[in-house]
Amino acid sequence: MYVLWSASAFRFYIGISENPQQRLSQHNVGQSFWTSR
Repeated sequence: MYVLWSASAFRFYIGISENPQQRLSQHNVGQSFWTSR
């Protein structure tokens, strides 16, 4: 489980991942459907 804080969006993103580092990288480059909406 992970909790990401986005200072620019002023919100938390909560999810489950076996590889949180990779998940964070995907989030940061917009490769995630759920966090790129």
